[in-house]
Formats: sequence, structure tokens, C-alpha cells
Amino acid sequence: MISFFFSSFQNEKMSSEKQLFLLEKAKQECYTRMNTEPPKFSNGLWCNRTWDGIMCWNDSPASTVMKQQCPSYIHGFAKNNFAYKKCTNSGTWYRKAETNKTWTDYTSCIDKLSTGIPVEFFFFSLFFFILLFSVLYSCKFLAYSFSYSIFFFPPFFSFSLEFSTCYFIS
Repeated sequence: MISFFFSSFQNEKMSSEKQLFLLEKAKQECYTRMNTEPPKFSNGLWCNRTWDGIMCWNDSPASTVMKQQCPSYIHGFAKNNFAYKKCTNSGTWYRKAETNKTWTDYTSCIDKLSTGIPVEFFFFSLFFFILLFSVLYSCKFLAYSFSYSIFFFPPFFSFSLEFSTCYFIS
């Protein structure tokens, strides 16, 4: 059963060469679209279309947040989630203060369980960890109960204590 999880996960994993190829293809398609399509906004403040290194972003009016589905060509991205890019009030793309570079919010795209372990296997392992913990904790409880009963109720165990003492003395 475990091998099934690993084999099905490995089939989904994308090679780095394929990922780079698809990323370069998306970049070329973006630049082609940026060079052929006319600007969407002719008046007012707006952020220009751009390639951020992962995705292509269209023209956007100032003070808006653009939203796109996470790309399928990045391994570890949850394809059903969304990436966000903010166009500021001044008509420029938001810049991170630490780097002074434009920033796209891909945090929701990152698959939280992309540790190289498939989600099914993670929950399968978690279930067995909880089961093992419960069994061991029950054994510990029984062992302590037995030892406390010997300590607090010695008349019930006097025969075994006398027998072991006699056996030890002889």
C-alpha cells in the first residue's frame, strides 16, 4: 500500500528540465502577448503588463489586486489556488520594502504538504503514529496500575512476594 502512494506521487513529479522548458514557453508566450496586444487602459493610472519570472500579468488599473490561478508548470504549486499581484495607488506594481523589487504573492500557491511526501501517505502515517502512541500509552498505564496496586495493596500479592523471597534466600 505504501509503495502505491510513492509510485503514484512519483508519476506526478515533474522533472526540472520539463519545468524549465514550460517556464520558458510561458515566458515567450507572455512577451509575445505583451508585444502584440494593445494596452487595455488609455487614461488614468494603471500598472503595465509584466512577466514576474513565473507568470504573466495583464494591465491593471491603479488600486487593484489582480488574481490568477497558480501555474501548473511549477512543481509543488497547488494548481487550484490563486496568486495575487497588487497595483498600488500610484499605478506601479507593489514592491517589497526589503528588496525594493516588485513582488507577487504566491504564498497560497505553495502546497503546504509539498515535502516530497504525498498527502495520502502523510495522513496514513499520521494515523499509524496516533495508533502506536495510543497502544504504548495504554501499556504504560497498565504497567503503572499494576505497580501501584502492588505497592498499595500488598496483601493481594503477599504469596508472590513470600515465594520470591523464599526462592531468593534458598
